[in-house]
Amino acid sequence: MESSEQIPAEVTIKRIWLAWAVSTVLFATWAVLYAICNYFWRHSLGLPSSWREQFIVPMVNGIVYAAITPPFFLAALKFPLDKGFLRSRIPLYVFGGLVFVSIHSLSRIAIYPVQGIRGNWFNALSWIGFERAFLFFLMDDIFSTYLPLIAFAHALIYYRRLRSREIRAAQLQIALAQTQLQALKGQIHPHFLFNTMHSISALMHVDVHAADTMICRLSQLLRTTLETTALQEIEGIAHLAAQT
Repeated sequence: MESSEQIPAEVTIKRIWLAWAVSTVLFATWAVLYAICNYFWRHSLGLPSSWREQFIVPMVNGIVYAAITPPFFLAALKFPLDKGFLRSRIPLYVFGGLVFVSIHSLSRIAIYPVQGIRGNWFNALSWIGFERAFLFFLMDDIFSTYLPLIAFAHALIYYRRLRSREIRAAQLQIALAQTQLQALKGQIHPHFLFNTMHSISALMHVDVHAADTMICRLSQLLRTTLETTALQEIEGIAHLAAQT
C-alpha cells in the first residue's frame, strides 16, 4: 500500500504551519518546565544559579527542536513503515535520525556556544565543537525526541486508517440496506398495488364508503413508505458525517 494520497497544496501548507505552531507550543512549555526544575534542583544542592542561566540553554534547545521537528514529522506521515517498504525505509529512518541530531547540534552551537569540560567554548566553525555536541546530543535526541516523534506520526497514521475503514464499512452498510430496501419494494409493490386496486375496484360495486376508506389508507401507507426511505437516507448521511 502506498504511503500517502494526493493532497492539495493549500492543505499541505496548512499542515506545515499547524505542525510548526504545535511544535513551538510544546517545546516552549518543555523549556520553561525544564528550566524551573533545573533551577530548584541546583538551589536544593546549594549551587549558584540564576533564572537567566537556567532558561537560556533550554530555550535555545526548544527553539531548535520547534524549528526542525515538523519536517521530520511530516516526512514520517508521508513515508510510513508499511509492511512492503520496511527494507527501504528503515535505513531511511536511521539516516533521518543522524540528520536530525546533526541539524540540532549545528543549530545549537551556532545560536549558543557549547562549553567544554575544561571551560572552553566551541562555536559552529569548530569541527571539534560539532563532534562533541553531536556525541553529547546523540542518545538524548534519538530516544527522547526523534523516536517518540516517529512513533506519534505512525500512531496518527494508523488512527486515520482505522477511521477510514470504519467510514467505508458504514458506507457499505448503508448502500447494502438501500439495495435491499429497493429490491424488497420491487418485489412487493407491484403485486401489492395490483391486488389492492383490484380489491378496491370490486368493493366499489358493494360498499363505496369502504372503498373510499381503503384508498385513503393506501395513500397513507405509500406516503409513510416514502418518508421512511428518505429518513433512512438522512440518518445514513448524518452517521457518515459524524465519523469524518
